[in-house]
Amino acid sequence: MTANEYYMKVDAAVQRAYDVLIKHNLRPQKYRIHIRAKGLSSPTEPHALTISTADGSVWVTEASFPFRCLEEVDPFGSDAFASIVSNRMTELIRKMRSTGRSL
Repeated sequence: MTANEYYMKVDAAVQRAYDVLIKHNLRPQKYRIHIRAKGLSSPTEPHALTISTADGSVWVTEASFPFRCLEEVDPFGSDAFASIVSNRMTELIRKMRSTGRSL
């Protein structure tokens, strides 16, 4: 995989994460999503997902997941990456509510 292909896959995964927010009736302009490698920018390294409010005042991070989660959907239609995004978004909403912030 070339560096260009790698970055295109990461960018596509960020867009998929925003699509998950839209699917759950959340306004994506109110949030920021970042995916980064925990080491070198490479598909062989573990990656981390961070979702925050647009102003960056509240955020959650998924500690680590393999790059293949960004590109694979299993044969039964399950999407591990979408599940990670949904789980982290639920946690972010919980944190926002506990601080008294509105969605």
